[in-house]
Amino acid sequence: MPVSDSFIGADGKSLRLWRWPQRPGRPTLHWAHATGFHARLYTPLLEALSQHFNVIAWDARGHGENHDAGDISRFNSWNIYYQDLAALIEQQPEPVWLAGHSFGAMTSLAAATQAKDKVAGVLLIEPVIVDRMTSWMVGAGKLLRQTHRLPIAAGAARRRAEFDSHQQALDVYSRKSSFRSWQSGWLKHYVEHAFIGNGERLTLACRPAWESRSFSVMEHKPMKYARIFPDDTPLHILVGEKDSTFWPKARLQLQRKISHAQIEQFAGTSHFLPMEKPQELFLWIKNTILH
Repeated sequence: MPVSDSFIGADGKSLRLWRWPQRPGRPTLHWAHATGFHARLYTPLLEALSQHFNVIAWDARGHGENHDAGDISRFNSWNIYYQDLAALIEQQPEPVWLAGHSFGAMTSLAAATQAKDKVAGVLLIEPVIVDRMTSWMVGAGKLLRQTHRLPIAAGAARRRAEFDSHQQALDVYSRKSSFRSWQSGWLKHYVEHAFIGNGERLTLACRPAWESRSFSVMEHKPMKYARIFPDDTPLHILVGEKDSTFWPKARLQLQRKISHAQIEQFAGTSHFLPMEKPQELFLWIKNTILH
């Protein structure tokens, strides 16, 4: 099981991360979770990877064990995530492979352009990378201060934040359609570490207001990072077959900017690819790095 560790964030705050057993001579792999989640949700995948890699995984600012490190009054873009991850990478003794899911994937891509000498390679799973038209629309929404009305942001703002017990939360989430494709056990890992105590009740560590703001200030200019991505850094991207957040047109745009990028699709998966096919994802990551 992982142990809690720390690193210094971009603003000088001490932030928590999780470190699986480390052994000399193995590649180091950092995992970045999706919006609203936390590192230990991915325990089945990360436990398997820890047999081959020195795995570390953060709880992003405003999430999990770092729920109290987020200042929502100053949260206007994903730049703080990028800067935090770049700081974490720079504090590691050796170059790191960056892997991430959803917003964690986009954060890994951006951070790789800020800590180039400390990145061994980048693996993106269902990254949030929009195409040119969506970029323009989201950018306009930000200028008009209307992105909080985006369905995903508005939905997060209405998310239930308190439960009487972990079992109650698990029962409620188990009835939601969005989790039905997850393999057995994954939802339990999410619920087990998603809350903090609040008297006799449990409260979501990633507050609905923070999650909603994270969606509202989503990255709408991802290609600026593609333009400066290092030519000598491996980049592998895995996408789901349906409901992908890496738009097909965006894939073409990114491929034109990063010609050596390798993009693959997993049949029968959605944006929740890691929860749907963790064993296949484990083998893909292992074989990609250790080929």
